[in-house]
Amino acid sequence: MGQSERKVDIIIPVYNAFEDLKACTESVKKWTNLEKHRLIFIDDNSTDERIGGYLESLKQEHILVLRNRSNLGFSRNVNIGMKQSAANDVLLLNSDTVVTKHWLEKLAACAYSSRTTATVTPLSNNATLCSVPVFCRENTIPDGYSLDGYAQLVERCSRRIYPEIPVANGFCMYIKRAVIRRIGMFDAEAFEKGYGEENDFCFRAAAVGWKHVMCDDTYIFHSGTRSFDSLEKRKNMEKHEKILEARYPEQMQKVRVHCRDHPNAVVWENIRLWTILSRRRQRQVILYLLQADFREEAADHTGGTQLHVKDLTEGLRGQYDIVTVARNGACLNVTLYMEAKELAFVYAAGQNTQPEQLYSEPMAMLYRRILEAFCPCLVHIHHTKGMTLELFYEAEKRNIPVAVTIHDYHFLCPNEKLLDHTMRSCDACTNEAHCRICLKKRYGIDETVPYLSVWREAHEKALKKAQRIFVPSESARGIVLSRYGGVRDKIKVIEHGTEQVYAQRAVIKKQGRPFRVAFLGGISTAKGYRQAVAMIRKSSRNIHWYLFGSFECRQELLEKRRNFTNVGIYRREELPRLLKTYDIDLVCILSIWQETFCYTLSEAAGAGVPVLVTKIGALGERVRRMGCGWTVPVQSSAAQILARIEQIRSDSMDYEKKQKNARQARLLSAEEMCRMYEAEYQPYLSTCQCRDIPDLQTGEWLLEGLDSTGQGIRLLEAQNRLSEIENSYTYRLVRKIARLKLPFKSSIKTALRMAYRRIRK
Repeated sequence: MGQSERKVDIIIPVYNAFEDLKACTESVKKWTNLEKHRLIFIDDNSTDERIGGYLESLKQEHILVLRNRSNLGFSRNVNIGMKQSAANDVLLLNSDTVVTKHWLEKLAACAYSSRTTATVTPLSNNATLCSVPVFCRENTIPDGYSLDGYAQLVERCSRRIYPEIPVANGFCMYIKRAVIRRIGMFDAEAFEKGYGEENDFCFRAAAVGWKHVMCDDTYIFHSGTRSFDSLEKRKNMEKHEKILEARYPEQMQKVRVHCRDHPNAVVWENIRLWTILSRRRQRQVILYLLQADFREEAADHTGGTQLHVKDLTEGLRGQYDIVTVARNGACLNVTLYMEAKELAFVYAAGQNTQPEQLYSEPMAMLYRRILEAFCPCLVHIHHTKGMTLELFYEAEKRNIPVAVTIHDYHFLCPNEKLLDHTMRSCDACTNEAHCRICLKKRYGIDETVPYLSVWREAHEKALKKAQRIFVPSESARGIVLSRYGGVRDKIKVIEHGTEQVYAQRAVIKKQGRPFRVAFLGGISTAKGYRQAVAMIRKSSRNIHWYLFGSFECRQELLEKRRNFTNVGIYRREELPRLLKTYDIDLVCILSIWQETFCYTLSEAAGAGVPVLVTKIGALGERVRRMGCGWTVPVQSSAAQILARIEQIRSDSMDYEKKQKNARQARLLSAEEMCRMYEAEYQPYLSTCQCRDIPDLQTGEWLLEGLDSTGQGIRLLEAQNRLSEIENSYTYRLVRKIARLKLPFKSSIKTALRMAYRRIRK
């Protein structure tokens, strides 16, 4: 018999619950071909007088109504229904369900997709192993969806994998007639009142080679067990569970393992993904590309680019959906930020290469899929290190406007800080011979290869495809235009915003204590590490040094000095409080490269602390404009900088003036910055139409990278942290000691183990 000719007896046991019964019946009549299939109602002696009259009104050729003179219980009712035909498949349906479009056809298709399938259970809001969106929980239909709408979504996104489950659920259970012939009907003697009868049936079927599957493209609403009270239910559950444990201990353990391990989680994740994506049809999407993720789980999330994109994302996600695409080692992190939810994806992107690739077909494929999946109205590129230039071209193919923010000078040179191999500022020099030597020393590029020329030609071409280019300072604008004058009409200065939290500090320094000078952030060589260490070592007791963050290396050698305090790593929002707590007088920012902005300067000024900076780049530009500190030449030695600090310390009037200026400095807030960018975006967003959710193929690709638990990101973070530990001085020292042949070494180990055991006890 062909599937299209197959007839099904739909058995609906009835006991009171009149309103539920009406809703169930109306849905079945609406979505079922009752000229082909038969509907069998079995009234189990309902006490609600409305039931009898209603069922009588339903009688017709393909609707059979049976009545019991006494209450026989669920299992006997089902068996009565099964006996009405010797040939038809049966479908058990609770009277507190509401079926949806094509429900029976889809269940039958699932049943006959495999010869060994015995039973089929659809997805539902309340069906234990088949409950969505939360597994093994009683759910409601997600906000914003009708029952039919959610059922359509489930059907649309279903991958139709028909996963195997250990037991069916009797609320809606399709059973092949061949199974009934083989193993018989429900055990009505042991499970007369309901609960456990379908488990017993399924375990018997499994014992002779049949399997039970979930129909993952069908959703049916189930309001819950309304036909008997909770006390009766609990008693039946306890009684019947003991019977099942005695009869089928191994099968019951399989059910528990299934609930614990959730082996078919991909079905749930797919539905959750599509549910979220379908809600954002009416919201425009902005895509940000950057070289490293700003999520706290990522290895390097505190750089200036990351802070800037984080502020933009948090400020605009209330009005737009934001998609961030960022490197994280060999992976590409793609995160969708909606108003109240986040979705994280992790895709393999391969290791970064040195020298960097300008173009890569695998990266181009990733970008194509991302653009197809999220349909952004605007692509805003913040960094391309390790990311290639493909996104410029993939966006252009789809007529998606592109904006660029230049955070450093990666668009001018692979060495984004414009420091040559000797760590001297080269200022985007035009000495090609010098550049070739530098590239060979840094990246091993043969001096005969015109790599930098190719690099700049490619990046200039990419920048010309952008509709807008943003820089955070005038000095950065000047350097960019010195190489790429053709983008002059596109480039605009917008400073980075910051959260302004002013510490209430005394205007006049305290007397009778050392002058307190702080370094903030990760102090690398480019950030003036060498000068900082030399200054601390050479300084007198009149200055006490503080480190809020970390030095590039040799940090432990300074910690023994009485005039040095290592406060350690801090969170961004903690800095104003820390500066006030330690009563810092001066912040030193001694970068040897031409910074494009410098968040540290904003944070110090926002906390009312004057600064001492090098003259170059945005540091010198901003300090001169705000009058919040002093400058020194970038070539200054440690002794020269110390002498300048002594001048600052001794000139109280000048200090008070700079301190006042710092307290009164006008800093752009993060909110103001977001509004400025939004105004720049608007001409391009206004012409963009919101698009539908991705097609099924793209949705499947998204699902492959869905990182709902954050495990992918956490694993990368753990790997990076392990690498840091293994490269640390302390680790190497401990390993060296461990390899030494020391007397009493085994005794020490034994003592430590015993001490550990005592602690555990």
